Amino acid sequence: MTKHEKMKWLLVGFAAASVLLLILHACLEFQDQRSNNYKSHHGAVGVITNVTLPTITLKTRSGESQTIRIGTSTPVLSKQQTLSTTSLSVGQNVVIVGEPGEARFIRILP
Repeated sequence: MTKHEKMKWLLVGFAAASVLLLILHACLEFQDQRSNNYKSHHGAVGVITNVTLPTITLKTRSGESQTIRIGTSTPVLSKQQTLSTTSLSVGQNVVIVGEPGEARFIRILP
């Protein structure tokens, strides 16, 4: 193999490696964006420890205390009934979905 042919194959190998690295980088960026989109959804699971509308305080499964704002129009579901936020009480197990610190949906667990 001549020096010119070796240089040609070296450049081809370098180009192929560069393309593979670019594809890997694009895949990792795509995965990171998907993860960030998933992380943008917030919620909490726990037991209500205080109700002082327009906020409720939960003790989460990890033992943390979390205060969450709720609006009068925030849907509250229990079994197959839609309730008002005034039906929330201390001791209820709930799942709350929304933005950080603000409920968009509350499900009372049995």
